Amino acid sequence: MRYPILSLSILLLSLAPSLLWADDLLQIYQTAKEQDRQLEAARLGLLAQTEQRNQARAAVMPTVAASASIDYSDHSLQGDNLGQTGALVVQQPLYHKPVLKRMDQVEAEIIASELQYRQAQQALIQRVASAYFDVLAAQDSLTLSQQELKAIELQLNQTKQRFDVGMSPITDVYEAQARFDLASAQLLSSRAALDSSREALREIINRSMGELATLQQELPLILPEPVGVEPWIAQALEHNLELALQQAQIDILQTAIEQAEAGDAPSVDLTARLARSLNNHNADATTQSLGVQLNWPLYTGGLTDSMVAELRYQQQQAEANLVRLQRSTIRSVRSAWLGIETAIELVKARKQALSSAETALKATETGLHVGTRTLVDLLNSQKDRFSAQRDYTKARYDLILANLGLKQAAGVLQQEDLVQINRLLQ
Repeated sequence: MRYPILSLSILLLSLAPSLLWADDLLQIYQTAKEQDRQLEAARLGLLAQTEQRNQARAAVMPTVAASASIDYSDHSLQGDNLGQTGALVVQQPLYHKPVLKRMDQVEAEIIASELQYRQAQQALIQRVASAYFDVLAAQDSLTLSQQELKAIELQLNQTKQRFDVGMSPITDVYEAQARFDLASAQLLSSRAALDSSREALREIINRSMGELATLQQELPLILPEPVGVEPWIAQALEHNLELALQQAQIDILQTAIEQAEAGDAPSVDLTARLARSLNNHNADATTQSLGVQLNWPLYTGGLTDSMVAELRYQQQQAEANLVRLQRSTIRSVRSAWLGIETAIELVKARKQALSSAETALKATETGLHVGTRTLVDLLNSQKDRFSAQRDYTKARYDLILANLGLKQAAGVLQQEDLVQINRLLQ
């Protein structure tokens, strides 16, 4: 009774590595969020930018400084003198308009950094999905290359046997051998492509991967909601992160203009000073002072006006770029929507083409047996069938990536989109 249990345990242990290393799209993405350096760099950039807020606030906080000095002098009438002085100075800014405007600018810069981080998050979703399905496509291509080589090898062996008994000419053997050699080369290329695609995914997740969950046979061939390109354009104009980032740059320049204009404004500081001095003649003096200091740059040689003019030109340049990006975004959304419509029809067409290629192959095989078709016809039909299979599998992956591309262009791509795709895996 123990032998079946022992055999089952051995079987489970042998399968454990593959079970443990089986990954789906969502698992790969979760790992990528922890390991991807582009996303981490964006996160650290955001944290670094938020420190600017503390630095800007520090400019309106009081400062405390201490100083001390010792000096020796020798006077011909009074003799030598050794003096010591110590002072404590506290300064509190009461009004610094450029400093206040700098705080506004920092907040605008933090908003821009947050948008850049969100851009990195969306880019990671797209990169992970693209790399994942590149691996699946390469796996499919390798499998088809192996099947094609095996089918050609079978025909080659049968042709050699028929040639040996005088039923086939030597030209058929040469033709089958040439197709076999080409298929062997294709198999090597497919293996290299699979290795390359797996390395690209490994670069993102920083670990090896086992077998990946594959796409189920039947895909929902429906247009994404909302249906129609105009609603997606409206979403893009409101949510596209590249547009939002460009608008943030315009806002940053506006705060920079206000800061530069404040360069001619007066500044007011409250200053308190406590000083004590003594020397070797027993002279000891303590000084206390409290005052308000006003600084007003009345003329700076036109520097302020020039800086403001420069920043206004830069802002106008940024506004022109925003209009350009808006037009580019609209074009991208339209192209993405048309791409999805085309991809859906292409999946249907590729599926029908595959069915037709399989029917044609069966007819050619029958024709070869009855003598109405040649070996070359059969080899061509086999090649057409495997090409149709490759085109069909690629069209399915392209459809999924096209949907993600549309959502990224609209600025609404999120992790939930990967969750939905993950439900289509098996």
